[in-house]
Amino acid sequence: METVTVRMARGDRSTSWGFGVTEAPNRDVIIVNVVGGSLADRAGLRDGDIIDQLEGLGNLDINAVDRLLVTSRDKIELIVHRYYSFLPITALLRTTQDVLMCLKNLSY
Repeated sequence: METVTVRMARGDRSTSWGFGVTEAPNRDVIIVNVVGGSLADRAGLRDGDIIDQLEGLGNLDINAVDRLLVTSRDKIELIVHRYYSFLPITALLRTTQDVLMCLKNLSY
């Protein structure tokens, strides 16, 4: 896990931050739908980032995050947790006969 501070600034309120939020079953607020080329994208926000703090406030539910984002003026600061996913695991499926044949050929 990595903790990342993301700061964004916009010239006027008509410019979108360029991301959405959703609530996980455990009540974490998660970044979704980061728009390519948006302020959020250029600031380094990623889909799947988990909001730890917004504007210095922590332990926020999705309603509080929504209120803060809607009322924000020209700057916002988020602290997010980012979990890395490792390379996908590829499984090679074998028949039982193939596995037994391999086991017969093992030596110690």
